[in-house]
Amino acid sequence: MYFVLSPTKKMKQYLIGDQKLQPSHELLRFLQQLTKDDIKKMMKVNDKIATEVYGYYQNFELNTTAIYSYCGLQYQQLKLDTYNHNQMNYIKNHIRILSALFGVVEPFDTIALYRLEMGSKQPFDLYNYWQTKIMQKLKNKTIVSLASDEYEKVLDESLDVVKVAFYTEKDGKLKKMATDSKIARGQFIDQCIQKMVTEIAHLKTITIPNYYYSNEHSSDKKLVFIKKSK
Repeated sequence: MYFVLSPTKKMKQYLIGDQKLQPSHELLRFLQQLTKDDIKKMMKVNDKIATEVYGYYQNFELNTTAIYSYCGLQYQQLKLDTYNHNQMNYIKNHIRILSALFGVVEPFDTIALYRLEMGSKQPFDLYNYWQTKIMQKLKNKTIVSLASDEYEKVLDESLDVVKVAFYTEKDGKLKKMATDSKIARGQFIDQCIQKMVTEIAHLKTITIPNYYYSNEHSSDKKLVFIKKSK
């Protein structure tokens, strides 16, 4: 069983190993040819971020450990400094990160600082580019998707995917709140790591603050957790 996560746009450099993962060199060559203005337009970012991303590609170096490098809300919920040896091995064996530049990333792979979204259409449709490659890496495993909608779209229909979704109940309706969902996904995978969950049925028993598992809204392929609004 693999838990599949999205990457984050914001990254930091933190190196603890040397298991280097090569990027798509075809994509890297394209990205290294971009000017700061090209990056600004393509990624719809401001001058500061465009300059930072330009530096990533002009000084591209495999020098940072994946799971320590992503800085988004989901990853902030992980307690990487406190997990024991068995739990760290669990992370290594059961977590995979989807990347628009590297494909399927193992948690302790050494990658580079980068920024590239899976929804990008430049230099070509990245969903079409990566779908088969990612499917080959994930086939014959049950996939528990804690990825965003953008990254989940790259998972081929032939894969055995169980989605975990988080909603907020408001005015009698269920709504997906972006920030809350990111935090909840991080808290959920943290609990799975601590309990070293290996069975789909056990996912339903995971508890995170303010959420409950909804059997009514769930199915075999989608586990729904609901947060009651205050």
